[in-house]
Amino acid sequence: MRTVGLLTLALLACGTVVHAIIASETRQQFFSPKLSHRVYRTDMPAETAGVTAQFASPVDAAIKLATSTYQLKTSEMVVRNFYTSKDTGISHVYLRQKFAGRDIDNADMNVNIGPAGNVISFGSTFLPASHVADIALTATDLANVEAVSAQDAVNSLLVHLGLPKAEAPLPVVSQVDGTNASDSPIVVTGVPGSVDPATELTKTYMITDEGQLQPVWSLALRTADDWVQGHVSRTDGSVVSLVSWKSRATYNVYSKDHPSPAAGDRDLVVDPANSGASPNGWHGMSDGTVYTDTRGNNVVATENQSGDYEWDGKTRPDGGETLEFSFPLDLSQDPSTYSDAAVVNTFYWNNLLHDVYYQYGFTEDAGNFQEENFGKGGKDQDSVQAFAQSGDGTNNAWFMTPPDGQRGTMSMFVFTITDPKRDGDLEADVIIHEYTHGLSNRLTGGPANSNCLNSLEAGGMGEGWSDIMAVLFQLKSTDTHDTNYAIGPYVSGAPGGLRRNLYSTSATTNPSTYSDLNDPSNQEVHNIGELWAEMLYEVVWAMIDQAGFESDIYNAASTAGNTLTMRYIINGMKLQPCNPTFITARDAILQAEQQITEGNYKCTLWNAFAKRGLGVGASAQQSSYTSSTEVPEGC
Repeated sequence: MRTVGLLTLALLACGTVVHAIIASETRQQFFSPKLSHRVYRTDMPAETAGVTAQFASPVDAAIKLATSTYQLKTSEMVVRNFYTSKDTGISHVYLRQKFAGRDIDNADMNVNIGPAGNVISFGSTFLPASHVADIALTATDLANVEAVSAQDAVNSLLVHLGLPKAEAPLPVVSQVDGTNASDSPIVVTGVPGSVDPATELTKTYMITDEGQLQPVWSLALRTADDWVQGHVSRTDGSVVSLVSWKSRATYNVYSKDHPSPAAGDRDLVVDPANSGASPNGWHGMSDGTVYTDTRGNNVVATENQSGDYEWDGKTRPDGGETLEFSFPLDLSQDPSTYSDAAVVNTFYWNNLLHDVYYQYGFTEDAGNFQEENFGKGGKDQDSVQAFAQSGDGTNNAWFMTPPDGQRGTMSMFVFTITDPKRDGDLEADVIIHEYTHGLSNRLTGGPANSNCLNSLEAGGMGEGWSDIMAVLFQLKSTDTHDTNYAIGPYVSGAPGGLRRNLYSTSATTNPSTYSDLNDPSNQEVHNIGELWAEMLYEVVWAMIDQAGFESDIYNAASTAGNTLTMRYIINGMKLQPCNPTFITARDAILQAEQQITEGNYKCTLWNAFAKRGLGVGASAQQSSYTSSTEVPEGC
């Protein structure tokens, strides 16, 4: 007998990055200090590359590398995450630097250790001990000032966000962690504009643009339409950093074969859940509960025509005891008339993406989205909350990615630029684009850190990864090197879709090159994303032309070009440093290829990147980008 259980969906306070399918009006400036001392090393010296041989675990090796490189004590860092990718055997260790016992929130180090125990690369924004010593006295003096209270910090952030201040003192419900109460997180309630019952503030540090340590309050605030992490100075109350975690993109559905109404009719898909990724199916929980509506371990999907993001009283289509999710759909009518079909389509694609990405290494310990993790690592209670036909916006979509253990949120909108209106819930590439923001944000910098794609260039690359994954999911065996792809052709009502150019291997159809980053019009995340996705599109076809095509996207063990490319890209996300650039992300993809296919396709990748100006000599100096078509010797 199937029973319907109640899956608690309380929204938890924490710190998220926001990405949308297209550019939208920016009400808020999101920013973070630019760190000039950022390091990414793949050319490891022999004495460093072999450092792990002396140690019992990758964590020990990573700490040794950090202490020896920066002359730090082990007490001056903390392990934020550690896992070994089953796909490559590479271990990924993520460290955070500490000062005076408190985190430096933008001092991160990721160390990648090969199966043989050798350090293959690391990325870092750590400060060396000598530099910390030079500024320690100043930082200590500043820390002792403590001129800004927790309530002052909350109000400063609220004002910056354009929200009303808390006039009365905020009730403090917790300040108990640690032996020193002054170092404990402070939890307050009743924050104006917050949809969470409680907000936690922690005393930490940030490295400023000038390389100094700024004592700050760190707090996350979730409002009705955003989820941000702010850092507020403890000395003058200014907002030092602000990062948004919102990423603005039997089942009768638009499946992979027909991913939108523009590609054909819906398909009746039977038992699509992958048992390895979803052992209880898409509706079952480990306690025996089987939901008969659009709920399960990976995602909970509901309509949100009111636009209030509340779960109670909303429509969740019910498939009954037989779990048959087939609902009427008349595209000539307003989308509100077929909300059940829209919710089912969004539920289907979120689950499919969960299961496919699982094959490629987006597993529990890597920070994937699951309510229960079955003891396989990572933090649970973070299934995706997917809202279909959200009434608080149009012509867009977004995804919010908080750290592991807190639920990602997807919001899909209706597009009003066509007549009749068209629903983004029915176009797979829009859903894939949005969900992939969760993938890239959880993998870059480790699942505990959602702030590693917050620079302009890195944020743009997040948009590019989302686009190229949408393409990879839709490639067909009949496609060729000369096939072009659009993003959002159905919802836009235009064959060219939502982007300025089609993704194409033709320099006439799409002339993008690396140096186009110099164009002021490209200093916007979606336009940057188009440039990055076009480079990856060249990689996709260079790989398919050489290694062939795999029709089964689940088959991550395939040696075909499209599946290998997906493995390279996803493992590159794990290998690259926090806030990567085109160059460091390229190098991470090349490094992933070396680990997965031992350099067999090194020249294939280099030639593809070089075609679009990201060759060996490509450089970025003082925001001036220089293209290069040079490839390594031997290629």
